[in-house]
Amino acid sequence: MNNKKKHHRNIRVYIAATVLGGSVLAGCSRASTSTPAAPAAPTAANMVNVAPTLALPTVTPVPSATTPAKPAAPTAAPAGGAVKATPTAARPKPTATAVPELSIVSVKTTDKNDKQFYEITTNIPKLQGGKQPAGVAAFNAYVNGILSKDVAKYKADFIKNGKPTGFEGSNYLETNYDILLISPSFISLRLNYAYYYAGAAHPNANSLAINYDLDKRTVVTLASQFKPGTTYLKTISDYTNKELEAKLTDAFFKEGATAKAENFKIWGIDDKGLVLHFDAYQVGPYAAGPQEVVIPKAALSSILNPAGQLAKLVK
Repeated sequence: MNNKKKHHRNIRVYIAATVLGGSVLAGCSRASTSTPAAPAAPTAANMVNVAPTLALPTVTPVPSATTPAKPAAPTAAPAGGAVKATPTAARPKPTATAVPELSIVSVKTTDKNDKQFYEITTNIPKLQGGKQPAGVAAFNAYVNGILSKDVAKYKADFIKNGKPTGFEGSNYLETNYDILLISPSFISLRLNYAYYYAGAAHPNANSLAINYDLDKRTVVTLASQFKPGTTYLKTISDYTNKELEAKLTDAFFKEGATAKAENFKIWGIDDKGLVLHFDAYQVGPYAAGPQEVVIPKAALSSILNPAGQLAKLVK
């Protein structure tokens, strides 16, 4: 009989605790940003355990400035009576759009006329990719403009030259290019023209430097690579003379490498330093062919402009 009374008293205590427990949890939820777990359904085991330990203070709910989150639907309690929250699925990370790296592709065109005795093959360097479409477009327009003008001039000369009597060959021109350096903001390359006028003793060739700033959309000058007021032409002339004298010996034409801007107009930048190109006949005889001298960055470091591409891009 005493056991039955005790059991009934425990039931009354459990019910009171359950009703007031909602107020306790509601008041406590203001101090936490997480949603409180709903109370588990009563079982014989937890009715007995709660009665002796649960305190029953009177709690006044604290008003909230925000609407509390709706409690999650109760789930079956695991062993121990606690209810585990269902984890939220992770939001997928956005994927970045890949930007193609800068590259140069060759666009080939051919113009042949057997009646006017000429054949012209043009390999045009076309820049593509990168993060500066305006700079890329400006570069391509600049290169196309140069080649269009030069090709038109050669074509007019070929038509005028015609076909010499007793000669079976044809006038021809082939353009190509050498890429020296490609960076996100700067391009250095060299246009090459190999040509022949029907009746001449041999073909010829010449080159043209293109150093282009994609950020500013403008041509870069050799002088801009050096500090103002320095005698950079003498420095590069002295280095060039030493290199070519050792290579060409008595066949070296010294006048072609004196400290004049016109002697170093075919220049560029590669991963080693300053690249100087000399067409045939400039610093040596035709048989010696075109010449090239590369001056390491270290040999020019004391006079380099820190803001120039040679100082910034070459290690």
